[in-house]
Amino acid sequence: MDTIITNRGKDRRISKYSIIFLVLTIVNNYFLVAFGQSNKEFERIINLSNAMQDIDFYLYKHKDYETQIDLIKQYIGSENPVVRKNCYLWLAFIGHYAQNYRTYVVEMLLDGMNDDRESVVYECYSIMKQFYNKNDFSENAIHKVKKLFYRQLEMFYVLNTYVNSEDKKEKDSCWRIYKNNPVHYDVVKLIGYLEIKELIPDFY
Repeated sequence: MDTIITNRGKDRRISKYSIIFLVLTIVNNYFLVAFGQSNKEFERIINLSNAMQDIDFYLYKHKDYETQIDLIKQYIGSENPVVRKNCYLWLAFIGHYAQNYRTYVVEMLLDGMNDDRESVVYECYSIMKQFYNKNDFSENAIHKVKKLFYRQLEMFYVLNTYVNSEDKKEKDSCWRIYKNNPVHYDVVKLIGYLEIKELIPDFY
C-alpha cells in the first residue's frame, strides 16, 4: 500500500513538472515568434528612405531598448548611407524616450558626424541639437567635440593652402587630403553652445 501511495506521489510530481515544462516551452516559442516578427519589422524600417514616423511608432509599441540597440549595432556599419542614417535616427529616438540612454546616444551621434556622407552627418547634427541639451554631454562627448573641431580646423588649413599655394604639387597634395577627408559639419556653434572656452584661442 505504501508503495502504491509513493508511486502516486511520484506520478503527481512528474505530472506537475511536465505541465511546467510544457508551459515554459509554449511561452518560449511565443517570445521567439514575437521576436522574429519584431526583428523583421526592424529590418523593414531600417531600410526606409523616410523612416522617422515608423521608428517613432515602433518605439511606441516596443520598449526593449537594449535589444534594439544590439540590432542597431549590427546595421550601423552598413555600406548603405540610408541605413546608417536611420540607425542614428533610431538611437536619437531611444535617447529621447529613455533618459538613461541619453549620454550614450550623444556620443554615438558625435561618432556619426565623422561619416563620409553629408546626409548622415546632417541627421546626426540636427537631431542632436533638437533632442539633447548640455547635461547629456559627458566628458567623453566633450572630448569628441574637441576632436571634431580640430579635424575641421585641420581641413580648413589644408583647403586654405590649396587655394593660396602656387605650387602645383602642393595644391594637388592638399586637394587629395581634402577630398579623402571631407568635413560636412560646422562644429563651432556646438562649441559655443557647450561653452568650451579653452578652444577660444584656436579660433584666431
